[in-house]
Amino acid sequence: MNADIIVGYSVPNMFQHYLVMASHFDGTPVINSYISLKLWAYFRPLDKTVKLSTNRNYLDTLSSWGMLTSLADDASYYLNKKAELKSLLRQSIQIQKGDVQ
Repeated sequence: MNADIIVGYSVPNMFQHYLVMASHFDGTPVINSYISLKLWAYFRPLDKTVKLSTNRNYLDTLSSWGMLTSLADDASYYLNKKAELKSLLRQSIQIQKGDVQ
């Protein structure tokens, strides 16, 4: 590839099940969700590679917080922050502009 910055995600595992459990007195549906995410990033100007992974799970009464989309959003936000993607992007741009001493 001829790119200076490449960022990719993969989802090795995920599932979402809806259950009605006898342990809930009122018969409230329960959601059991799990997702694992991996982040890989390469910054050519810095010659730096970042590889991180995380997972999220939810087992409780039916709620939008327990949906796979919410879990994926939370996990990707965490990975972006932990990888310091904004800072690395800023540094890469500065190097390309020649603003680095």
